[in-house]
Amino acid sequence: MNDILTRRLSDMVDIGHAAIVLRSQEGYPLILNNNVTLREGPISGFMIGVSILPLGLIQAGALELPGAWAVMVMLVGILFGGVIGALVGYGIATRINFGFRAQLLNDLGAQLHIGEASLVLQARPAQVAAIREVFKELNACVEDRKPHSAGHTE
Repeated sequence: MNDILTRRLSDMVDIGHAAIVLRSQEGYPLILNNNVTLREGPISGFMIGVSILPLGLIQAGALELPGAWAVMVMLVGILFGGVIGALVGYGIATRINFGFRAQLLNDLGAQLHIGEASLVLQARPAQVAAIREVFKELNACVEDRKPHSAGHTE
């Protein structure tokens, strides 16, 4: 199946978001979603801030300061870069909707039987026919849903 999906869809379809929902043996849904979570946003922002702000300080001439001042300025830059980056990452993770609504995926997981899995894709309307054709070869069920509101795709 993986070979068919990769071979057939990689060149013709631009997948915006994807999620895998399955029903565990214990009966509860497991969701693998490509959203930016409240944990990932600040961590990613911190890492970017820690690396970018010190580079700006180096370009501004911080390493030309005498003695320990250069080290101190760089350490403060690393600290502030991390804090600013983490705050920006947190803001992005809380205010911008990426991927699918959690309720949609939870509802889908509740409809599945134990051991069943569902692949949820966001694609352009023009590409639905190509996706449907590939999944037809796999004897998979394809359900086409339109978005209910801007920013939320089902």
